[in-house]
Formats: sequence, C-alpha cells, structure tokens
Amino acid sequence: MPAIERMRTTYGNGNGVAAVVVKDRGFASAKNDTALTKAGITNAGITNGTLPRNPDTMRERMKDPVMRALQQRRAQTEARIGIFKNNFLGAQLPTKNLNTQIRFVAWAALAHNLWVLAKLETATAHLAAAS
Repeated sequence: MPAIERMRTTYGNGNGVAAVVVKDRGFASAKNDTALTKAGITNAGITNGTLPRNPDTMRERMKDPVMRALQQRRAQTEARIGIFKNNFLGAQLPTKNLNTQIRFVAWAALAHNLWVLAKLETATAHLAAAS
C-alpha cells in the first residue's frame, strides 16, 4: 500500500494510476486484500489481481479470464526483469555514487533494448525469408 499511495500522491488518482495490482502468492493476505478494497472504495477503483495462497481458491480465481491474463503478464514481466538484471546489470552495480549508478542502469537499459530490437529484426527477417 505505501507504493500505491506514493504513486497516487505523485501522479494523482486518475488516468489508471495503480488501478490494477498483480502480485504472486507470497503477498497474499487478508490485510492486503482489505487495504486494497478500502483504497478502491475511497479512490479510483483498484482491481486486485493477487494470487491466493489457498490452492482451491487459486484454481477458482484462475478460471476468470482477466485474472489469467494478469498473471500471465506478471510472469512475462518477471522474466524480462530477470533477463535485464542477470544479463545486463550483473551481480551488483560497480559504484556507490548515485549519479553513476543511474547512468550505468540507463546504459544497461539501452543495451537491453537494442538487443531486443536486434532479435526482433532477425526474427522478422527469418519470417520474411520463409514466406
């Protein structure tokens, strides 16, 4: 909830700011669900995409196509973060100076994005050649 409150303080309650919260089972709790419900009532609505800890409840929630799509998207995002962190950032940032760290992460993000674009271009070329 502190992160949601920070985002809404900074960017306002409109324009879909923190309108959907998607978390894995490790963050599931009655306290979090209650806080999201209260925040959804007092502010712009919040869709709670938290995966329940109880396997039976989880199976039931995963029957909802919206919940399935949210969890699939979460998994894709976590995989992309893992690739970025492990392949482009490394185990730790090379310096303790904040400005240098920001620059290092920016260069890593640029390198990652160029890598993604190169893979996309290669895949497109292969598809065009196969047609």
